[in-house]
Amino acid sequence: AGKRRTKSRPASRKAARGADHDEDAAPHKPQSAPPSPIMSWKEAWSAMRSSGWTWKAGSGLMTDYYYIRPGRKVSTGTAGLDYFTSESDVVDYASRAFGFGTGSGSEVRARIEEHARHAGETVPPLLGGNDVGPDEPWRSVWDRMLRSGWKWKQGSGLMMDYYYVKPGRSVKGGTDGEDYFRGVEDVQDFARRNYGWLTRGGGVASTTGAGDGGGALPPRRARSTRYSRHGDADEAEQEEF
Repeated sequence: AGKRRTKSRPASRKAARGADHDEDAAPHKPQSAPPSPIMSWKEAWSAMRSSGWTWKAGSGLMTDYYYIRPGRKVSTGTAGLDYFTSESDVVDYASRAFGFGTGSGSEVRARIEEHARHAGETVPPLLGGNDVGPDEPWRSVWDRMLRSGWKWKQGSGLMMDYYYVKPGRSVKGGTDGEDYFRGVEDVQDFARRNYGWLTRGGGVASTTGAGDGGGALPPRRARSTRYSRHGDADEAEQEEF
């Protein structure tokens, strides 16, 4: 007679899945680099000094020291923009412009160096003061710039939609990055460096204009020789320069 076949018991679900799917095995956690620590104010000021910031003794009873941005002067500058008259003011600026107190040490140093590369650039004043709200929508910031003499011009070619031109300057005969900017990201960076337009949490503001009417395009042109109530310049005026 043939051998009787015995029916083996099925393996447990755990064994059937194999060791790779062991329910009791701890999941693998990838190793991540530790975050760069938040820098102290002493470290931040040292980095700013290395990038061209200076200080000088103040004059009078109300000002002990001036804290001066690279390429700027107290004699010809504006308080709160070119220089600061108290440590609390310069710390506040560093918080808004460089992300001091929120960003990592490497991030803060990178922003300090980025600002220093543009030291000495001409900053047209804004009507009502240069400081804008750090969280202000880009459309609102650009409207203020328009009212203060900034203009935009239709670009030429497939890669150039618009030029953003400083007051009293022109594209023809001008210098890219000094007299005009070739893209919205560039003019937004200018506003961050010089007008205080920043978001919270490290000072990185959106370049897409999401939620504020779309910062990627200039405001719509009005059909009037004057600025509309929204600060938009008309088509004829924009094409004159």
